Amino acid sequence: MKNVIISNKTLAKLSTITVTVLLSLLAIALSLAYKVDFTGNAVQLLNNTEDSCIHSSDFYIVRFSAYYDPGQQASNVDYLQRFCQAVPDTGPLIVVIDLMDKDVRDMPVKVKFVKLNENRAKGEYTSTIYESPYTKPTTGFIKNKVRFLNAGDYAAYVEIGEKSSLDYDVVLIPFSISSA
Repeated sequence: MKNVIISNKTLAKLSTITVTVLLSLLAIALSLAYKVDFTGNAVQLLNNTEDSCIHSSDFYIVRFSAYYDPGQQASNVDYLQRFCQAVPDTGPLIVVIDLMDKDVRDMPVKVKFVKLNENRAKGEYTSTIYESPYTKPTTGFIKNKVRFLNAGDYAAYVEIGEKSSLDYDVVLIPFSISSA
């Protein structure tokens, strides 16, 4: 009878392969049981670099979504339609800023909406439309109701952290509003 010696390196490789196979089988079983396309959703999530609603700074990532205010009860308006870079008409909007980084939920955050100047130079704006107070968004999003009276180019400045702290950063979100 011959003794078989298995090294730690071989055991580690076998363990990695076994874990990979078991996780793959679990994903397949769950996708069959719940009729969910896990691989398709994962690929879409990881490769979704063209989402025009996502904006970032050096440190933080946010998603900008604008919806028409359902309190206006206008005809021919889909209140579930999300707008990101181009809003088709002026009026009251509900703007939601999703904070994609969980650590931001413990930091003070405020949002400032401004009308950009003619050449849309970064940091230059003609007027402030609305500015929220600093809040700690424990839910992970900030919702603002803002009325835009004129068509034009606008921006939302999402200020994260205190100005004197090392965590302070600003996410700039440019968008335009047309006039119907």
